[in-house]
Amino acid sequence: MRPLNKDTTKVLVSLTNIDAQSAFNHNIASTSYVSKDIYRNKEVKKELNELYHRKCAYCEDTLLNHFKHIEHYRPKDIYFWLAFSWDNLLLACEYCNVNKGKKFRIQGTKVNYQNETLQQVQLITQQYDIVEIPMLLNPEQVLSFAQHFTFNLNGEIIEISDKMKYTIETCDLNRIELIEKRYKILKKLKDKLLRRWKNYDKNKDYNIIQALKDLKEDFVEETNETTPFTTWRQFIIENFDNYVKATLKK
Repeated sequence: MRPLNKDTTKVLVSLTNIDAQSAFNHNIASTSYVSKDIYRNKEVKKELNELYHRKCAYCEDTLLNHFKHIEHYRPKDIYFWLAFSWDNLLLACEYCNVNKGKKFRIQGTKVNYQNETLQQVQLITQQYDIVEIPMLLNPEQVLSFAQHFTFNLNGEIIEISDKMKYTIETCDLNRIELIEKRYKILKKLKDKLLRRWKNYDKNKDYNIIQALKDLKEDFVEETNETTPFTTWRQFIIENFDNYVKATLKK
């Protein structure tokens, strides 16, 4: 997970037009989510794909080869009036979305519908967070995850906060598939490192210091907002020297 800034000055037309208003009214009258999936429209998908760089909001895996889910941070089956709320919509992979389901533990007091209009609920998450104090971390509402988690050397997420512990358990962020994918990134880097070290063993004139520097610079260059598991990659960069020492000791 990594912080993301959604444009809160922009309220999508498709979430506030006549069709959305009609569906919203239907939900309110039924006091449950019964309307059609207005939020699954091209405008919403386009905006979320660009914001999340086609990666899951929770696990950061790429969604290029996965079915994309328009995820409701607060479950629409419980918070029926937020089904079309722009700041309640995230992009998630099918695994995180299904694992999360309707889970949404809070430490405070649950909010209920208080006659808010469709326009008012578009950007209401922060107000609700103050009252409810959700346990599930929202990448759109967290400025830094440094206080919430780190990684071990094998790519497993290690929680620092209770909220991260709940988030990991809720979305199953340490499922085997994810750990293997994260470690594969590190393994590829280690293999390159060992090849450079072997070159040095064969030729003492080989500039191993420059070779390692170039390796790190290449890894930094290929790490950006669009690459899967960006946060894990940045952890590797921050601990690059430790990985070098650990790899060469073996």
